Amino acid sequence: MKKSSFKQFSRARGFTIVELLVVIVVIGILASITLVSYAGITQRAAAVTLKSDLKNASTKLSLYNVTNSSYPADLASATAADVLPKSPNTTFQYTLTGSSYCLSATSPQAGNSAYHYSSLVGTIETGVCEGHEAPGVATNPIIEVLVVAGGGGGGGNQGGGGGGGGAVYATTAIDTTQSYTVTIGNGGIAGAAAAGTGENGSNSIFYNITAIGGGGGGGGSSAAASKVGNDGGSGGGGGGRGGKIGGNADFLSPIQGYDGGTSTIGDVVDTSAGGGGGGAGGVGVNASSKIAGNGGAGLAYSITGTTLYYAGGGGGGVSNIGTSFGLGGTGGGGAGSKISVGTDGLINTGGGGGGGAGGTMTKAGGNGGSGVVIIRYLTASMSASSTNSAVSGLYTIHTFTTSGTFTVN
Repeated sequence: MKKSSFKQFSRARGFTIVELLVVIVVIGILASITLVSYAGITQRAAAVTLKSDLKNASTKLSLYNVTNSSYPADLASATAADVLPKSPNTTFQYTLTGSSYCLSATSPQAGNSAYHYSSLVGTIETGVCEGHEAPGVATNPIIEVLVVAGGGGGGGNQGGGGGGGGAVYATTAIDTTQSYTVTIGNGGIAGAAAAGTGENGSNSIFYNITAIGGGGGGGGSSAAASKVGNDGGSGGGGGGRGGKIGGNADFLSPIQGYDGGTSTIGDVVDTSAGGGGGGAGGVGVNASSKIAGNGGAGLAYSITGTTLYYAGGGGGGVSNIGTSFGLGGTGGGGAGSKISVGTDGLINTGGGGGGGAGGTMTKAGGNGGSGVVIIRYLTASMSASSTNSAVSGLYTIHTFTTSGTFTVN
């Protein structure tokens, strides 16, 4: 009997490899179902948390508004005022536009789900506010940059030509992963009463962008060379007198400026008049007998939230018996003169200086206006610092009127 039992036991066998694989696959399927179910439950719970955080924050913001008659200006102010209570995994994005705000809430646990609350609507809605970053979308922040060079100085002595406006360069294709040195170009020094030609404006630089200074206006002295306006990135000033030509623009890509105007009259002191300096958006006007040319127009940009013109050319000067001096181009260009020094180009516009008076009223020209660099980006998309920044609606704007550093935090 013992022998028979031993034979039966020896015939017993284990599981085959196929059977073991089947068991493993079944266990894997069951585990996957469990994980998916758990992830779904976690995301739904996180979504409920986001809505709860938005509701609590909106209540505190309303109380803040009642007490202060306004909502916090930005996310930093709202956080400092302790009006954005939230769960550990919740991330808020906050924007104040006028007298209303919009608050977005996202969380890694909520996946691609996001919610926002607008004080204009008064209800919690799916998605993020306009201008806020949606979850699961990798975006490289885009910053807009306006770079304006210094304007050229106006020519002096016997009807000097107007200085050219500084070059203007605008772009949005900028890497935002480092700090950048910002250089602001100075305006060119005006041509002296006794000599003539004004100096070119200096270049303004941001990152790999260089806007070239405007050309100086030609002078009206006896030296033939001084009567010709200098070349510049946005057009030199017109010649002082004696039929001399204005300076040429470099015509970079994109075009940054236009040529200065020409003095087409003869070499006569009492009838001398200077051509207008070229602007960033138009040529300087040619002079005629006793009539100086106007400066070329600048270009309009709304990067600050208000439409402004930059880099107008300076107007030409005219002799004291002339009919009219040249007007500065729209965008900071200085006017020429008939009996006095030329008007300076406006600072931080890149406007060219006006030409000086001529004839028996020999005067210097006007100095060119200094340049400017302006940077704008959606406040919710990134953080950066400089010596002069301000929040305007959805945007943060950094304005450089002197050289400095723009640092991406």
